Amino acid sequence: MNPLRLAWRLWQRERGVGALATLYWSLVVACAALTAVLVFSARLEQALLSQAGELLAADTVVASRQVIPQDIYDSAAKHQLTTAETITFPSVVFAGDDNLLVAVKAVSDAYPLRGTLQTSADLGSESRDVDYLPPPGHAWAEPRVFNDLGIEPGAQVEIGSMVITVDEVVRYEPDRAGNFFSLSPRFFMNLDDARQAELLGEGARLNYRLLVAGENSGLSAFQADLENANQDRIRVLTLEDAEDRGNDALGQAQKFLSMAALTAVLLAAIAIWLSAERYASSQRSTVALLRCMGETWRPIMQIYCAKVFYVSFAALLPGLVVGYLGHWALASSLESASREALPSAGISWLFFVVLYLIVLTLAFALPQIWALRKVPPRQVLHGDEERSRLSLWAYIPALIGILVLAMGQLQSYSLTIALVGGSSVLLLVLMVAARLLITLVHKALPDMGPAWRYALGSITRRARGNALQTAAIGLGITAMLLLGIVRADLFSTWQTSLPDGTPNRFLLNIQPDQSTGVQQLLQAQGLDDFQLEPLAVGKITTINGQIPDPSNYDDPLAEERLRGSTNLSWRENFPKANEMVAGEWWDDDRTQAQVSLASRLAEPLNLKPGDRVGFRIGEVEIEARVQNIRDVTWDSFQVNFFILLNPEAAQQIPHNLITSFYLPEDQQGLDRAVSQNFPNVSVLDTDAILQRVRDIIAQVSRAAQIVFVFTLAAGLLVLITAIQAARGERRKEAAILRTLGAPRAFVLKGWLLEYALMGALAGGIAALFSWFAGWLVSIRLFDLPYAPRPGLFIIGLVLGASIVTITGWLGNRRVLQSSPMAVLRAP
Repeated sequence: MNPLRLAWRLWQRERGVGALATLYWSLVVACAALTAVLVFSARLEQALLSQAGELLAADTVVASRQVIPQDIYDSAAKHQLTTAETITFPSVVFAGDDNLLVAVKAVSDAYPLRGTLQTSADLGSESRDVDYLPPPGHAWAEPRVFNDLGIEPGAQVEIGSMVITVDEVVRYEPDRAGNFFSLSPRFFMNLDDARQAELLGEGARLNYRLLVAGENSGLSAFQADLENANQDRIRVLTLEDAEDRGNDALGQAQKFLSMAALTAVLLAAIAIWLSAERYASSQRSTVALLRCMGETWRPIMQIYCAKVFYVSFAALLPGLVVGYLGHWALASSLESASREALPSAGISWLFFVVLYLIVLTLAFALPQIWALRKVPPRQVLHGDEERSRLSLWAYIPALIGILVLAMGQLQSYSLTIALVGGSSVLLLVLMVAARLLITLVHKALPDMGPAWRYALGSITRRARGNALQTAAIGLGITAMLLLGIVRADLFSTWQTSLPDGTPNRFLLNIQPDQSTGVQQLLQAQGLDDFQLEPLAVGKITTINGQIPDPSNYDDPLAEERLRGSTNLSWRENFPKANEMVAGEWWDDDRTQAQVSLASRLAEPLNLKPGDRVGFRIGEVEIEARVQNIRDVTWDSFQVNFFILLNPEAAQQIPHNLITSFYLPEDQQGLDRAVSQNFPNVSVLDTDAILQRVRDIIAQVSRAAQIVFVFTLAAGLLVLITAIQAARGERRKEAAILRTLGAPRAFVLKGWLLEYALMGALAGGIAALFSWFAGWLVSIRLFDLPYAPRPGLFIIGLVLGASIVTITGWLGNRRVLQSSPMAVLRAP
């Protein structure tokens, strides 16, 4: 006997009916959900990397305040990487009798390596993409340079020892995106011109950047060379260092959709387990017969295991097709939100789909089939009466499978543990609650009508099976509530995290003597919700009396925090969009300098309340005691700072002012009024960023509905499989009752009452757990408060009772149509 050939023939005969059909469709749903989200996630990841590269204008950036060593250039060339150079520094531009401090950016011919420059021919023209740089003798500048110097494009200005023509207006440069607090306007010129103008000589405050781009293998080797070189004077920026608010929103979208898909897959896994258990139960007599005929258990297991894998791989192709079509719907939603086409996904996702499909088969289907090897030959005589329960060891593959699937999708140990632990607790609570209801049934029997007594008695007779079915049904309803109702509440909360009054304008570089005039101008426009905040630039010089060494810190961000400059401010009251995590606000002893640090600065440097930190701000030296640590909501579009001093400590610090506010659409003329009255003040418009985030939230909510279709299908499969598990027993029970004279309506009423009780129990507990799951996702994934819908518990009860009752009726309506005589005569 060839086991594989025989398994194929048996599967061809059995595949369209019974438990094998349910097993097949469960695998199809799991495969489709995985395919949809894995392909979409692969495309989204490529898009995020592409956008991160645009924020750097490269794939990797080497930054230094000194000339970058030649061996770093040689390493990039050795690994066949493309390079470009930029040097930024402050300088003064002269136009007639006027002059202006600018931030010069001198670039080499290859700039930018990622992203696109945008310019316009004059101040009133729309921006356009350009693929060229200023030619020798020419420069470009931001609008403020033209406004402050009173010149038009095409004018000549002096910079260094050179007269240069400023002929285009810079609207966008890739590696400046998100830099809200650059105080000087950009002046863009050719690197050779900067050398010719003698701007790069001794004493210049130069910031060097080597931009690198190329294949991942070459980039990895290049970064390894940088680590081995141990260059203390350089700082390496990679794609992971480039973040913006829009990418955070897309990243959260990816995580939520992965979690939604995982929910569908785990529900499908439960259906796989139940259908495999049902199929294994139906095959016990066949296995016993084969054993009586002298067959050993090894070829029998080969036949049944092969049959299960035939079912698994038969589900692969339709699952891939359905999932790939589903991914197009997901991609379309996000493309309209990000306004960019997502890159190709490649082919690596296919490996993971096949891998997860094998995991599902090994972990949830084969343990049930493997238990058939213990079926004794005497089972032929006992029929279905002699059944063996699975050992505890049989559940270990399922647990491992859940962990593999969860880690593969969530990429988070804490979320994986929370999901597995929460699901286990939910199963346990559902089973305990079901058994408790069954225990209380006997007390209710005397006071109930015949149909109720029959329903409650039926629950009692199948105590273990009903408890297991209720737990499975409860998990399915939990997923439906989580993605159908809690999802809407969650996205509503996320949407309101950016309310209509979110600040959409920043005013930068306000001089202290202009504060009264700026306030009066804003108030004249009916704007009251704003506050002028002082802004200075400082550098950490000492920690607890010692000059800090970046090499002594494990966190790679420590070097950036210590070597770079940081924006700081001071204020009397605790700021908005902040949360105190350690320490207290300013104490009563105001004679000492106190400092409040954002956690993103304090944690890399291992700072805590009570430590002392020294700062240099211009020519002012300050040592302050760390009074508290704050968590800052950086994407709130409020003015926030890493460092806040108490006002008494900042009396001598040179500074300018900054503010943010919400400007309605019908008051857009304020921008021009600010520029006319205060030419040195920069106006930053964040409306486009805000709208992009809102679009992403709305589109992700729609995309989650698509994933919910897979979850709904998997949940229904769980219900169908759980109800079908007892179909054979119900058929015999109905035949006996009808033989004894019970009408068909009585049996049907009893069953429907039984299903309604089981569904209501499962739905009520599922509502509680979906509330908990929504809270967990809100806190861990979105970092938002979560307020559940008040009627969630009622919805769970009604939904559970309705779905289970309808599914039970549909699944068993043919049972009552069977002839009692034919059922009782069946073996």
